[in-house]
Amino acid sequence: MIRTLTHDDFESLFAAFTAAFSDYVVPLVLTREQLMEMFTRRGWVPELSVGAFDGGAMVAFTVNCVDGDRAYDSGTGVVPTHRRSGLARRLMETSFELLRPREYVLEVIDANERARALYRDLGFRETRALQCWGFGSQSHKVSESQ
Repeated sequence: MIRTLTHDDFESLFAAFTAAFSDYVVPLVLTREQLMEMFTRRGWVPELSVGAFDGGAMVAFTVNCVDGDRAYDSGTGVVPTHRRSGLARRLMETSFELLRPREYVLEVIDANERARALYRDLGFRETRALQCWGFGSQSHKVSESQ
């Protein structure tokens, strides 16, 4: 089942976010407080964000943030057990409807080929490339898409 989120879904979102990014190309380990602070700083609107649920557990999500007439995908993820099932596509398509007529942007790391292919297939286009630097780790190029 796919539905919009509420602030009450944050605990489920935190669990799904942690699982979805557990094997990400750039390690991303955040506490509940850090994740909430990041979403709040970026302008998270739960009612314009979506989650996919299986047996009551959130298994995929798209966290959408809004700033005026622009929306930003602040994180899309699918837990490993539910990948390659079309959930990310369905979440993005639902987001398009919720966010219309806003401009919708996102960032994706070049090494995340599956996400890049999905976003291109959905009609996003690369508008700029950024470098993501980390001390003691590889750097990765990040693309912003619209």
